[in-house]
Amino acid sequence: MINTTDNLTVHGDDVLQSAQAILQELAQKAMDAETVAGKANPELLRDMQARHRLALSIFLRHRKGRALTYQELTNLYSLCLVPDKQLDLAMPLYEELTGEYTPKLKDVSGLRIPIRAMFVLLWAKGHVTLPHSFNLSGIWAKYPEMIDMSEGFIHQIAGLNASHQQRCARTFQYRVNWKKPENIVFEELWEAAPAVVDKQREIKSKATKGSKGLDFSYLAWLHLFAKQYPSIVSPDQARLLEGYHTHLSTTRIEKSSTEIKKSYAEFAMHWGSIDPSQSKSENLKWRRSRYAAGLDGRKRKNKQKIEDQIAREDAQNWEAQSVLSPEEYAALPGRRRPTKGDYEWVESYYNTPENPHIEDNLASWVRAGQLHLEHIEEHQPKSRAQEVGYIHILMDYLGRYLPAWLRKHPDSGVEFPTNIEEFHRSIFWHRTKKNTKIKNLKGSSHLDLPLTLTAFFKVVVASAV
Repeated sequence: MINTTDNLTVHGDDVLQSAQAILQELAQKAMDAETVAGKANPELLRDMQARHRLALSIFLRHRKGRALTYQELTNLYSLCLVPDKQLDLAMPLYEELTGEYTPKLKDVSGLRIPIRAMFVLLWAKGHVTLPHSFNLSGIWAKYPEMIDMSEGFIHQIAGLNASHQQRCARTFQYRVNWKKPENIVFEELWEAAPAVVDKQREIKSKATKGSKGLDFSYLAWLHLFAKQYPSIVSPDQARLLEGYHTHLSTTRIEKSSTEIKKSYAEFAMHWGSIDPSQSKSENLKWRRSRYAAGLDGRKRKNKQKIEDQIAREDAQNWEAQSVLSPEEYAALPGRRRPTKGDYEWVESYYNTPENPHIEDNLASWVRAGQLHLEHIEEHQPKSRAQEVGYIHILMDYLGRYLPAWLRKHPDSGVEFPTNIEEFHRSIFWHRTKKNTKIKNLKGSSHLDLPLTLTAFFKVVVASAV
């Protein structure tokens, strides 16, 4: 089981007797280690540090051998968690447990670590499952021999992985009653998932900055467990459980994750195969093959979505070319270019219904661009990016502006420059005069001229400001 409550969960009928025996053992251990004179009657000592060390012995003297009750066990748990700055909150609990109405402060403060140690030993014996509020502060320093006693099979499996996994195991193991592999029941893990996710949300909402919520970080550990004990929890079940936790924690809810809970079979229908013998890699391979074959419908839907988007863009392109001037149209933002350092992005980037194979006219320019990339390969990143930006403007001039201008001026006599030799200086590069017409040598009429690349560059820069 997983304790997602704020209270102790007890197991068995001999919990109280076991707790009493542990307290007696720890008290005797403290007495044996103490060297101060008068330790036989610790409740009479004036040495406050000695009273702090013998606080458990003093506590048992005050109780005069009375057996513990379940309510007193709960009170002990509350007392052991009180921080140093709030010891006044522990006084009423101590008074209720011992009958001492004016206890010494050291008697109360010194009792907390032995009580925490008692709960760790009760957990190790399988008598309790501790809530997330439990902490181990001071236990290992005072009782280093208990470290090995608290490391069960959970720690052994985590030990095969990195130290972070060990830290997670050291924290979450007290929230579960898994003392041996057979204690883990997958159905219980699945049923507990909504409550665990809710508790994680609550812990995160109250956490201080920089704290790490590891109280229920058992999913990564469960993958390791599944590899060793696939008959108890299969790798595929572990993967689905992790996906279920992700679903519960990322879906919007009103109050509780139980609003969106699903059975294992229901969730598996959407997540993947539920074949317990199928590994994660096999499952992914199976799902990819279904997608490639179009069996699950996603490929068809994605294809239709892309086709619809292209149709919308074509319609918008046509409308823009019809309404806007070539200069305005060319200055419109284009689709996002891939960040790879080549010019493969040119293919289909400038295609329109009027120019479906514009990349054929750009083939020579693409080769020139590739040579340019090789030329600037040793440049500094900033300088290289600036150079590539200039080539992008050249490509926009050739791929967007000139086709749009030629469509508006079909009788201009200007031909598209498919290579650098055809890129006539006075037509496409730079003109000393600002005229946009040239006299027809065969008659008295004038021919329209497009913007030059340098003028187009100024238009692009101005539109970007």
